Amino acid sequence: MNSQSAGRRRSKILTAFELAVVAGLFWADVRGLIPFSKTPFLAAAVALFVWLRRAGWQSLGFRVCRNWPLTILLGVLAGAAIEAIELFVSQPFLVSALHKAPDLSDFAAMRTHAARGPAVVWLRPGNVTNDALIAAIVAALPEIAAAIKAGERLVEVQ
Repeated sequence: MNSQSAGRRRSKILTAFELAVVAGLFWADVRGLIPFSKTPFLAAAVALFVWLRRAGWQSLGFRVCRNWPLTILLGVLAGAAIEAIELFVSQPFLVSALHKAPDLSDFAAMRTHAARGPAVVWLRPGNVTNDALIAAIVAALPEIAAAIKAGERLVEVQ
């Protein structure tokens, strides 16, 4: 490592620039100037910062995976653990603390008021078997396709 690249990695001006960019992205998100999510913009900013500092991705803790099956297994287990905690711990706690079950009716209002985005098919058949669910979807397919073709943003199937 030469002294110029070491100096660039410790540059206070570059650090101030990075903080300003990140703050600007958060400000733009609050103002509604960033579509959908700021995450891709933050990822691009980090890539730019790594390139400007002439540092490798290893400096952020990334490395080449040596055991893909184990990595995938750990990712699936972590995802399942997060879902289990939400389903069996945090959701029941919130329901008991607030004395109110989640109300998903706002979802329909938010989706129909959104100017952009894909059409959403909301399946609400209740507690049914897989065969009954498939039969309900197959029976509703012509209606679903017609509604989407007509420009509906939310199609509800009960």
